[in-house]
Amino acid sequence: MSSNPQPSALTGSRIRERRLSIEMRQADLAREVGISASYLNLIEHNRRRIGGKVLLSIATALDVEPAALSEGAEASLLQTLAEAANTMAGTARPAEIDRVEELAGRFPGWASLIAQQAARIERLEETLEELNDRLSHDPFLSAQVHEMLSTITAIRSTAAILADDPDIEPTWRNRFHGNLREDALRLTSATEALVTYLDTQTDGADPKQSPQDELDAWLEHRRHYLPEIEEGRDVALPDFSTPATQLAREYIARYTDEAGMLPEARLAARMAEIGSDPLALAHDMGLPLDVLLRRMGQCPCVGEGVGLAECDSDGTLITRRAPEGFPIPRTGVGRALWPLFSALARPHVPIRAELQVVDGQGARMLAFAYAATRDPVSYGAEPLLRGTLLLLPS
Repeated sequence: MSSNPQPSALTGSRIRERRLSIEMRQADLAREVGISASYLNLIEHNRRRIGGKVLLSIATALDVEPAALSEGAEASLLQTLAEAANTMAGTARPAEIDRVEELAGRFPGWASLIAQQAARIERLEETLEELNDRLSHDPFLSAQVHEMLSTITAIRSTAAILADDPDIEPTWRNRFHGNLREDALRLTSATEALVTYLDTQTDGADPKQSPQDELDAWLEHRRHYLPEIEEGRDVALPDFSTPATQLAREYIARYTDEAGMLPEARLAARMAEIGSDPLALAHDMGLPLDVLLRRMGQCPCVGEGVGLAECDSDGTLITRRAPEGFPIPRTGVGRALWPLFSALARPHVPIRAELQVVDGQGARMLAFAYAATRDPVSYGAEPLLRGTLLLLPS
């Protein structure tokens, strides 16, 4: 036991709580310690401060460490209670922070319960923030919601035409009926895919891992290079969730198309001839700049330390290959993404920028960004853009 415990103003309350918890009478404790019951009563009501031999004797009689009586609740508990009170500072009846030690000393059970609830609330708020971020940046959810809204708009437009013109020619009426059927099937398919995805997330899967996270992990393991496609073979997918499998198939389909447009051997040969400037290479081979950027971000022939990122018009990252020591965050305004956002603001305008890597070594990266229309345009609809960013060691 400690030889010199320093009692606080609530030592008496802690003595009383401990005595009552072991069902010892005040008179019995006073007799065992060798003081009068009236003096012990004053101590327990914090009207007499004690220390030294008397405190040690009381602690021995109560079978507890003197520090438990003199110091009371752990500092971490007091800090948790104070932080919980501070989060509610704007309420009509703010908590009495100056009496937090009294609460912990007199009602340790209630204090622990409040601390546990405060910790649980904090965890729930963190989960809510993560889920909210996911709703804003999950490409699968974004794509499915966009598909559903687009299809609903098409159905409403077709239905309005049929309702407003009862004398429409039978040939056109049949066409519109066919369009309604096709759009209804599209809407059903999109809805089923969304429901399946949400069900998957509540069926034992980690709700914080999106289909895009699954695909990212697989692509990162392969450094975004698929040699099977380069060699004309099929790619075997891992045990993805259904939505992640859909994203992977879309990625593979585009990879296959673009590998056909620019085989790795041709890219390596032209780089050896004219250098690694993406715009010069794109002009030389007559290829869209965004295709050239993606192929350079995939093929090992470009060298080490290459980075690649893509995002939709709303800023959702759909591809992310980060160079070592140069993180590319999925959300936020990471410096590496600034050229990408600049490209989205100026579609079809090539962007080149030099970035300083914040690693204390003065390393630099060259950033090349370009945004182009993702899908065929249609009357009255805003074009969907996709921005591509390539990072090369300077």
